[in-house]
Amino acid sequence: MPAPATSRRRLLAGSLGLALLAACGRPAPGDTDGAPAAGGFPRTVRHEAGETTVPAAPERVVALSDYLDLDLVLALGVRPVLYGFTDAWGSGNLPWQTEAGVAGLTRMDIPTSQAEPERVVAARPDLLVGMPPAGEQYDVLSRIAPTVCLGWETTWHDGLATVAAALGREDRVEGLAQRYRDTVATAAVRLRGLGGLPVVVGSTYHGQVYVQGDASPMVGLLRDLGLTVHTTGPDAVTEYSPEQVDVLRPAGVLLCPATDAAGTAAAEASELWRRLPAVAAGRYSVLSPVLARGLTENLSPLSVDWALRTLVPLLERTAAGDGVPLGRAGS
Repeated sequence: MPAPATSRRRLLAGSLGLALLAACGRPAPGDTDGAPAAGGFPRTVRHEAGETTVPAAPERVVALSDYLDLDLVLALGVRPVLYGFTDAWGSGNLPWQTEAGVAGLTRMDIPTSQAEPERVVAARPDLLVGMPPAGEQYDVLSRIAPTVCLGWETTWHDGLATVAAALGREDRVEGLAQRYRDTVATAAVRLRGLGGLPVVVGSTYHGQVYVQGDASPMVGLLRDLGLTVHTTGPDAVTEYSPEQVDVLRPAGVLLCPATDAAGTAAAEASELWRRLPAVAAGRYSVLSPVLARGLTENLSPLSVDWALRTLVPLLERTAAGDGVPLGRAGS
């Protein structure tokens, strides 16, 4: 999940000559594994930042970041001509995107999550798909090409429908959704409710305690897995002061996205943290930044297979009292 206070900066659009690299040994960026659904263009797509008219089936798509926007474009069988690489939380290249062939695509490095309009112009796109802060740049970006924005709290279900509508690939939505459901159902059988142990997803970030709530994609996934999840509110995440760490006491299993390694280490060293029942019982594990992304902002039909291959054995191990705190994360 993005840092609570992410730095923002405004960029002005410019123009550059085309400078795209073709991926060796793969279809060129912009190619797809099947033609878009026939007809239906022009069409108007409703999204987080408003409404956008897409005049024709897109052939040159830019994913403005490597969050849900890129996941959904790839899942729908489109290889973007350019994507934004954030390296959020030092997560590097995301393995499910690598499996989908992203290493052969042209990228722009955007550590602030702000797209570079000059690079976008040079890619000659006919559709842009992005996450916040693309919404903040919407006026600039939409002058380059039709722009569709997703929100941080957009579910993958809604995001998939939106991106599929913009691409003319609605015929793929149900197949992807069914694949997701099948993957989750198989994992649920293996977990069998973790014996009824309540799960809490709580972490520390820059000294504050965060608990993921009912709107969190990860909480929704855990519940789809048949697990009991304790939350403290309806929002995706709720912030508490360090002195309120007892909000994590209901956890039978405590999962901690370690997106702030130093903060997580400091928490683990504190007596208040060590006294939490789940921590004292060894039923506490950290989630790497990559896994945290796969279970939150990047949770999608593209990421779910990889995420569950990692999460399911971790849950089994943690519920058995052999949790993986930060100091044992490599074991």
